[in-house]
Amino acid sequence: MLIRRVVIVKTTDDMWQAAVSGVGNVADIGIIDVSLYSSSIEWELRFLRQSKPTSSLVISSQDAPRQVEVWQSAEPIEFYATSASADKDFERRLRERLTRML
Repeated sequence: MLIRRVVIVKTTDDMWQAAVSGVGNVADIGIIDVSLYSSSIEWELRFLRQSKPTSSLVISSQDAPRQVEVWQSAEPIEFYATSASADKDFERRLRERLTRML
């Protein structure tokens, strides 16, 4: 029986693309937080669209600046807020969405 799990990877700046590629090519679902949008996030969004994961989930803080590039290139975005009650709601919505995706 396969056990699904979440893998969080921390890497050096010079190795991040290799790390994202390595994990992304074997992942069932790619999850990316676009709250702090940058050219690196844009690269990761392009990678997720072109790589092995058949599904991707894009999340963002409700308080994050809205980036036109993200809305044009990303899957439907699941927003989260930073309060205890909102955290529970986001967790529930995230679990439901991931269950549907798997």
